[in-house]
Amino acid sequence: TITFNVVCSDTRRNAGLTLNWNHGFSLYDTATREYVWRYKFSNLRGSSDDGKSKLKLHFYDPESKTIETKVSVICVKYP
Repeated sequence: TITFNVVCSDTRRNAGLTLNWNHGFSLYDTATREYVWRYKFSNLRGSSDDGKSKLKLHFYDPESKTIETKVSVICVKYP
C-alpha cells in the first residue's frame, strides 16, 4: 500500500490529509483523533491549487448525489 500524508488545516481544524492508494483521500482531525471525511479516488471530480499552499478537492457524494468541495491548506512543504 502506498500512502502519502501531509500536515494541513482546513477552515476549522489542524489536520492530516492522507492519500492512500487502496482507500483514497481522508482528512484526520489531530485534536479529536477522528476522521472528518473519507472519499474513494473514484469520487474525485476535480482539484485545483494556488501553486503555494491551498488545495481544493471536489468530490461526488453518492448519498446526497452532489459535488462537495473540500479545502485543505497545506502547512508543511517538503523539498
